[in-house]
Amino acid sequence: MIIEDLLYKGRVVSCYNSLLIDVRLDDDSPAAVFCASSEAAALCKAGTEVFVRRAPGNLRKVRYELEYLNLDEGLIFVNPSANRKLFQEAFENGVLKEFGRYENCREIEPDDHLQHVDFELSSNAGEKCFVFIEDVYNKTAGYSVFPAGINFFEMEMFEEMEKLRDEGHQTCVFMLVPRQDSVEAKFSWNLDPIAAAKIFDEAKKGLNFVCYGCILDKKSVSIARKMKIIY
Repeated sequence: MIIEDLLYKGRVVSCYNSLLIDVRLDDDSPAAVFCASSEAAALCKAGTEVFVRRAPGNLRKVRYELEYLNLDEGLIFVNPSANRKLFQEAFENGVLKEFGRYENCREIEPDDHLQHVDFELSSNAGEKCFVFIEDVYNKTAGYSVFPAGINFFEMEMFEEMEKLRDEGHQTCVFMLVPRQDSVEAKFSWNLDPIAAAKIFDEAKKGLNFVCYGCILDKKSVSIARKMKIIY
């Protein structure tokens, strides 16, 4: 995926809300920046270098959106609105070997009444797999680690996925690691024990978890490789 928007460099002044960040741009002007992920916002310490873009449209009160963090380990892409496009591109390019049995990839639409599912994969033999995409931003001891928490929408997603399994379909949480500085993912009980217990329970019920990493720079992002998950 090509990054077409003009990016503005700056540094974090403070993160005063789980989704709003004060940034000082390189031209010394202040900017309020929207961050679409509370997990990514937690990484925005004072002094962190960031790259932001202007929000589309003229009616937004917060005029900038966070696109990248630049930590000591390198760039992290933090714009989850691009997740579906990244997944679709990777599927079409044959990168997602995990889903090689499926010929078709359809983005879920409002009329499907599956509010928390991103894609329906299907085979010519009639098999289906429903996919939810989850970003993993945290890193500990060289591993991308999860889960950092579970929100209300994810709880509803678990319910939707269970109903789909009852109908005979496969279900999968596709964990996307939009950074290049780790090659394996690790399930952790320490980040959020309650979330970990819920994830463990859903896995026992038949929900699959796979993880893929990215290659990225300030001009492009793409899903590149499957990452082993260590439990």
